[in-house]
Amino acid sequence: MVTERALCPVLIGRDLELQALDDALRAARRGEGQAVLLAGDAGIGKSRLAHELERRAQADRMKSLWGGCTPADIALPYLPFLEAIGSYLASADLDWVGSRLGPARLALAPLFPQLVPEAERVAITSPADSKLRLFESILALLQAAAGTRGLLIVLEDLHWADASTCELLGYLARRLRGTRILVLVTYRAEELVSAHPLSALVGAWRNQHAAGVIELGPLSAEQVGEMVRTIVPNESIPHAFRDLLSARCEGNPFVLEELLRHCLDRGFVFRTESQWDGRAIADFKLPRTVRDTLLARLERLPRAHAEVAKIAAVLGSSFDYWTLVAASGRDQETVERALQSCVEHQLMEEDHDAPVRYRFRHALTHEAIYDSVAAPKRQQLHQRAAQALQASPQAPAVDLAHHLLAAGRWQEAIPVCLLAAEEAERRLGYREAIGLYTRALAHIDDRFTRGQVLCQLGRAYAYADDPGRAWPYLMEGIPQVEESGRTREAAGFRFWLGRCFWERYRPDLARVEYERVRAILEPDGPSEALANAYVLLGALEFFQFRFSKGLLLAQHAVGLAEAAHADVPRIWGTFYVGAARMELGHLSEGLDDLDRCYQEAVARGYTWLAVNAAGSSCWGLGLVLRGPEAVQWLALLQRLPQTAYRDRAAAFAEGATYYELGDVTRSLMAIEKALQLARETDATVWIIRSKIYKARNLAACGNLNEALAVLPHDDELREQLERSFTLETRTRIFLDRQETERAISEAHKILEDPEWEPSHFTLRLFDVAVEALIIAGELEGARQLAARARNGWIDPQHPYLMRMAGNVALGDGDLVKAEECLAWSAEAMRQAGHRLEESRTRRRLAEVHARRGDRTAAATELRQVVAYAAASGATFEGRRADELLRDLGLKLEDRTAADGSGAPPGAPLSQREREVAVLVAHGLSNKQIALRLRIAERTAENHLEHILNRLGFQSRAQVAAWAAQERLL
Repeated sequence: MVTERALCPVLIGRDLELQALDDALRAARRGEGQAVLLAGDAGIGKSRLAHELERRAQADRMKSLWGGCTPADIALPYLPFLEAIGSYLASADLDWVGSRLGPARLALAPLFPQLVPEAERVAITSPADSKLRLFESILALLQAAAGTRGLLIVLEDLHWADASTCELLGYLARRLRGTRILVLVTYRAEELVSAHPLSALVGAWRNQHAAGVIELGPLSAEQVGEMVRTIVPNESIPHAFRDLLSARCEGNPFVLEELLRHCLDRGFVFRTESQWDGRAIADFKLPRTVRDTLLARLERLPRAHAEVAKIAAVLGSSFDYWTLVAASGRDQETVERALQSCVEHQLMEEDHDAPVRYRFRHALTHEAIYDSVAAPKRQQLHQRAAQALQASPQAPAVDLAHHLLAAGRWQEAIPVCLLAAEEAERRLGYREAIGLYTRALAHIDDRFTRGQVLCQLGRAYAYADDPGRAWPYLMEGIPQVEESGRTREAAGFRFWLGRCFWERYRPDLARVEYERVRAILEPDGPSEALANAYVLLGALEFFQFRFSKGLLLAQHAVGLAEAAHADVPRIWGTFYVGAARMELGHLSEGLDDLDRCYQEAVARGYTWLAVNAAGSSCWGLGLVLRGPEAVQWLALLQRLPQTAYRDRAAAFAEGATYYELGDVTRSLMAIEKALQLARETDATVWIIRSKIYKARNLAACGNLNEALAVLPHDDELREQLERSFTLETRTRIFLDRQETERAISEAHKILEDPEWEPSHFTLRLFDVAVEALIIAGELEGARQLAARARNGWIDPQHPYLMRMAGNVALGDGDLVKAEECLAWSAEAMRQAGHRLEESRTRRRLAEVHARRGDRTAAATELRQVVAYAAASGATFEGRRADELLRDLGLKLEDRTAADGSGAPPGAPLSQREREVAVLVAHGLSNKQIALRLRIAERTAENHLEHILNRLGFQSRAQVAAWAAQERLL
């Protein structure tokens, strides 16, 4: 006899959560798309809530798509998206979809080949750009599916998600605004260890309020009673029975259904004249776990049916009917009866989104049945599953690899793992490819094959922007490939090894690899790979400040690329041509090259090249005192699609640009972010550059000792660019600490080394060295260094050259010339908007005024410095100006702000005040802000009062608008 079903037909106790989801659904319908996270324990009701939302979406004629993750240790990249979108495409008019997508459909070929004929598919160029185009095309496809009514896409069980799925999800979440798409993500919070790719994503969304978060808690005892009455209507449920169930299920709906089903099966309750009667409620022993109830139900199935259920569990949480027939070794009639029996006993259900597929009713059901199979038996079942998949040409290689590995069939699994890894790379799932290569590598003995796989593993890590893990595999694998005579194949891997070495800040080792690539490929004539090698050899010369040689190599790379019809090295080479021209004094021509590189890179979808061009333009324009133009380039950079590389470059460019403009507070925040992002990817060169700018900002804030400690040591530096910046910063810190002897020691490194030539990168280095020599009384050395800078520079009235001339004149005692040069320099810097360097110049100018006896003029200069310092966070400049004013016996006008915070109107917000401003922009009340930041409500009120005063605002709405404008949201 079939036991009564114990499924609740309606949703109980989730009114508030459903209302929040309903609001999100209506917002998506209006074109305010978003992502919502639905978290909770296993069985707590996440899927029920998602299905209820799906029902409401369909009632409103919105389309709904459904996909989920599986607990397999290896899986297809983007699996839940493949399931959801695959179901949509299976019934869609592909010609119509293709016409809606236009050229974007080409990028979808790795995942959805049915959209793109074989002849139209394009080869992968840059991994980062290909992935970006893929993500943008998936968004376009979802928008096409949404149409005018909207789209709900449900992604279940993302605690099992692969890294590629999380990356795509994070990208889409940032791009949903303005679409009619609601993405609902379910996951078990307790499953998210700190290293899980979803964990960081959830944390970032929570901090940035980028997605709604709904956490499902247990049902109350009353709601448990309501659920029981709904399952068994028109019956009176004793409170004792309700409370017993509530205590054992702990408010978990799935567990409650299983326990109630157990009670019905055991005859614990029975109906007599429309009443329920408990048999010894106090003595009745409920099963200890849900697993016990599920397995007890499995044991009551006929033996053959139970065996079918177990091999289904081995196949996965969802499975194909025909694969199950083949793997079970039983006839179709037996399998069909087994499936029917499992459905009736609430173990499985038909998958209505895919034909002839079934799935376990709940992940807990699948886990319980799979775990109940003894290890030796499990291996046998995995072997049978593998055999069934081997007979199916459509079976994904990754699924076959999973079963062969689980069956312990290592040698059979190796070629399948490698095939699956290559498929993962074609799908741009580099983290998944890494896992597959790693699994295969552990069982490969053949030296050549092992060398190839080591190289492929290293390259996959490089594609995944993880050079720290990539280079050891490449170093080990390349010689093994070369031993077999495959030198050209090895040359391709050596290119990536060189890239990894440079990212790890070993330009010496990078040069060796690029020279080897050049020697191997040069005899074959122009090629894309050879052009790329020349580009990077030119880049190495550039960063060693050998700009003329770098220019020649970059120009040769462009010529090779044009001959080979290779766009990437042609545009990339143009970038270094422009950068070298800028440093050789041809500023306009160089900037034109960078602009052309940026425009072509954007037009062709080479985002990483566009990032390089925009980031370098920011940096270069900041160094040549054209900060406002740098800010415009920064805006272009920040508008480029988000990738790990873009985020790191944009954070560094923002920090460098605002340092040059003198906004120390903002610069330090951006540089801290850049440093964090560089450390996450082990990009040593960016770690060192970020440390240099962090030290500069700390020094400007007055934290001189900390700044000196942050600076990289000389033995860490291998390129002239970082040596130059470190030397300049260290000399400035010694001057500010009034350690003249140490400052002079640093200045002599420039004076006595003729290799230091003036450029945009070094001009401020010459300037600070001249200042140190003047302070130490070494006038002749200062004159020589200033002349060297002037003779090598195209603009004799450059503000730094004029400041050097003013310092030399001050040392000579020519106060009239000193005043003229320093005043000219200060005014030029003011007009350019470079306030920090302007203030340093004004302090020297005030000294000249004081020595000429014009105390009023000196005070005017110093008060400008104080005002700037209060508004920018450049505490050191303000403190030195105060000291000079006191030395002159002058008073400073009252600067205390009316807001009681000690800062004047117009001063930048503190880090805490910025956090409060963001929360205000998200609509939180003072009480909610206090709870979120764990501060007193009165403190939150004070922060808001200070924010309004400093920004000159009257309302919270103005704060919200300001936060949006500042890109804090």
